[in-house]
Amino acid sequence: MNLPMKTENKVTYERTVIDRESGDIIEQEFIHKRGAEPPFIKLYLDCLCDFKGLSKSLNPILLEFLKYMTYANTSDPNGGQVIYLNAALKRNIANATGKTVKRIEQAITDFVKTGVFARIATGTYQVNAELFGKGDWKDIK
Repeated sequence: MNLPMKTENKVTYERTVIDRESGDIIEQEFIHKRGAEPPFIKLYLDCLCDFKGLSKSLNPILLEFLKYMTYANTSDPNGGQVIYLNAALKRNIANATGKTVKRIEQAITDFVKTGVFARIATGTYQVNAELFGKGDWKDIK
């Protein structure tokens, strides 16, 4: 899931024509320059699952997991993008996707086996930063 990069609109040119007699604005023109967005690739989860050899039925589960991923963090030794998983979160994901908790647990195993997630501790998984990014652009790139 690629988050859109925030860009600031900056006015680089402004022109206003005012009627001297009435003081009314006759014409107003603004030219804005938007900050550059870095190159990106849009990826559909269907394609990712095909590429990783995963069933497309895992797409909604993966998308739900990504909602709970922390932001990328260059000051974190692990780099961030971590999902802290407990029984309550598994139930939430199961309810949101209409799957059983057992299916959610099987999906986690599949994600780890295919390199989508890496298990870094009990109940703690890091999302593959080569596949997904979340956070400030300086931390993701």
